[in-house]
Amino acid sequence: MKHLSKKVVGHLFFYFGMQLFSLVISILSYIVPKDKSLFVFGSVKGSAYRGNTRALFEFLSRKSDVNAIFLTQKEAVYGEIQKGGNKSSYGFFRNMSLLLRARYVFIESVLLDVSPFYFLLGRFSIINLWHGTPLKKIGQDSKDLNPYYKLIISIMDKRFKLILANDELTKKHVSSAFRNKNVEALGYPRNDTMFCENASSQMLKSLNYKKIILFCPTFRDNSVFAPFGESFLSELNEYLSRSNYIFFIKEHPNKSVLNYAGYSNIQALPKSVDEVSDVYNVIDILIVDYSSVMFDFVLTGKPIIYYPFDYETYVAHDREIYYDYFEELPGPFAKNENDLFNLIRTDLEWFDDSGYQKKYMKFRDKFNFFQDNKSSERVYNYIISNIK
Repeated sequence: MKHLSKKVVGHLFFYFGMQLFSLVISILSYIVPKDKSLFVFGSVKGSAYRGNTRALFEFLSRKSDVNAIFLTQKEAVYGEIQKGGNKSSYGFFRNMSLLLRARYVFIESVLLDVSPFYFLLGRFSIINLWHGTPLKKIGQDSKDLNPYYKLIISIMDKRFKLILANDELTKKHVSSAFRNKNVEALGYPRNDTMFCENASSQMLKSLNYKKIILFCPTFRDNSVFAPFGESFLSELNEYLSRSNYIFFIKEHPNKSVLNYAGYSNIQALPKSVDEVSDVYNVIDILIVDYSSVMFDFVLTGKPIIYYPFDYETYVAHDREIYYDYFEELPGPFAKNENDLFNLIRTDLEWFDDSGYQKKYMKFRDKFNFFQDNKSSERVYNYIISNIK
């Protein structure tokens, strides 16, 4: 009990200490002069290098009048960026110094992307580039949101000078979720380079499989995730091996979801692939449940199989969704393992159907207003012109 008390006291001391330090940083933000050329970036709570922040950072790193620096708390991430010839910063005090002087601060989702604070008041121009077109309800639109967390995000959400969206309908939902009107549909920077060759796509291509299938499930807040049984995995693996196909699984970073160890042709997407969009150009079939990757992958014009095997449970216990799933999405829908297996084995006759192609293209155009590979340029021009 005595040990527990010390632990609780330690956590409280750390928590209130961080809040005090946050207050100090907020005050200093009004004193420390801004560097008009300094733009700082971060993603995934300072632990990764990916997403819209990575894409926009790399675009702006090529501009002579912009000093773009990516902030991280991971030494490996710092080394990766520096090795690539761009600027990165590693370490608490160095990052705080840059944060105070930055003209613009770019995050992928939350302030933790660039700092150890859940919220930060003061003189900061924070731009939330967000990380995907939402199908499931997010932010303050989602049900059963922790009251404490809801308070925190309600404070920070109002402070964003810009929140990025990919289309007008998403703009409406994001504005509602953040209770913020500063939402603009300018396109996602990460989609600008979707079709470019890179180390990740070249690595998968070199494996010489006849087809590469990618399963991208999203996490569950409350329900148990069980998409496949052992007998299905065994049967699927036998078919994949015989056909020289590989079935990669991109597990959601929030939660490990599957046990598929021991299968030769069912594997985790290699950890070296930090950004799943880097390999879209070599993926032959995408399988997805409720993940937002469906809205980006459709730009490739390749087949997508929707696998809402637990739809009723998911909507009741995890997340409500913004759309009528079976009306808005083009399908095909595999509601169980047998459906999924049959769709994989049909040699994609369904995808070539002219009626299906019309639905597919309608879906693509509705959720990707821009398809010109100029989203990074558009975001930059908007910020310079509208956010002082």
